[in-house]
Amino acid sequence: MREFIARRGADDAWLCRCDNTPDDDGFVPVAGRREVAPTSTRWRGHYCCVRCGRIIRWPTREIVGHLDLVDLRLRPRAPQARGSGWLRRAA
Repeated sequence: MREFIARRGADDAWLCRCDNTPDDDGFVPVAGRREVAPTSTRWRGHYCCVRCGRIIRWPTREIVGHLDLVDLRLRPRAPQARGSGWLRRAA
């Protein structure tokens, strides 16, 4: 049976099953176990919930897997707001 996460209103207002939202811990685009830019040719439309590790397919919000957060390799970033395509609140 296919599983999905919910959303609150807008398309990018995701609500994971662990209650994470873009305004909380957020979601990052991933390829394998690495965070990638959503404009990367390696990105295949998968986001990872930074709280629980669920892998979510964009734009359907289908849960397609799980990643152990210990294995998630985040990209270094400056503390300013992120560009479009990031479902994660600015630090």
